[in-house]
Amino acid sequence: MLIRYLAHSGFMLEGSYCNLLFDFVNGNLPVESTSKPLYVFVSHRHADHFSKRIFSLGAERIFLDLKENEYHSYPFFSFCTYPSTDEGVCFAVRFEDKLIYYAGDNGDWYWDEEEKWRDLKHVSILREIGHVDIAIAPADPRLPDPCRTFSEIIDIMDPDLIIPMHMWGKEADVVPLLKEKFGQKVDFGNEIQL
Repeated sequence: MLIRYLAHSGFMLEGSYCNLLFDFVNGNLPVESTSKPLYVFVSHRHADHFSKRIFSLGAERIFLDLKENEYHSYPFFSFCTYPSTDEGVCFAVRFEDKLIYYAGDNGDWYWDEEEKWRDLKHVSILREIGHVDIAIAPADPRLPDPCRTFSEIIDIMDPDLIIPMHMWGKEADVVPLLKEKFGQKVDFGNEIQL
């Protein structure tokens, strides 16, 4: 499997038989990836996670406006939706013999003490999903602690790999901070080959 970072929260998971595209707004899809069936996932309709461009991609299926606790199964992948601490849903996807958590805007959006409920809800959602092989989650530099969501994911889900997103163009600042704190569990780049 190849994981391509497209921009902000947009990722493409390229598999042997199909490709999964998550929260695509900006960037270009690689030409070589267009020969396989494409399935598009939209966690929610915030402008940094949803664009009408997805309707012109020739996708086999677009998963949009899903509710929590939905299960879908296809020949080469399956997924469940879970609630989010913000809008929409997050996904647990079984693809290429890996369980992948794609957070969307599900994170510990802890701006101040008044938002402590988000931390409790975030932890509850992570516990419900359980262990995953790969987590793709927000590390938002606008938060007082952009590492907080990652700490909870690593403690609860124990992924082999965690990939940051939602960094608002501050990748050069956020990624080294995450790597310093969490070491080799963190990877980030335009392409990650597994």
